[in-house]
Amino acid sequence: MSFADGSVKEGEWVNGFLVKGTVKVKHMSYVGDLNKDGVFHGQGKASYDDGSVYEGEWRNGTYNGRGKVKAKQGDIYEGLFKVYNSLSLSLSLSLSLSLSVSLCLSFVCLFLFIVIC
Repeated sequence: MSFADGSVKEGEWVNGFLVKGTVKVKHMSYVGDLNKDGVFHGQGKASYDDGSVYEGEWRNGTYNGRGKVKAKQGDIYEGLFKVYNSLSLSLSLSLSLSLSVSLCLSFVCLFLFIVIC
């Protein structure tokens, strides 16, 4: 079913509410469970236009519980997401990305040291 805002919703409807299915909006698509208000809730997978993906547990439209994020650069964070504030995901991803960068830089330095010597 298509809506005026351009979104598309398909799947299992109960009493006029989509409870399981696919939701496509401008910047992403979601496949999974929804609550009675049509909000992502339960198990689901969101694929974003930039290539990043989250798959796991949702609570009221937010990553919450066990899940896995794959960033567009290929970095992966897998673990427990909790709804404390909106910074929890970005903080976890930042730590993962900075670790990847530092490991990469260490390898480059080691490589340059071996080549120079």
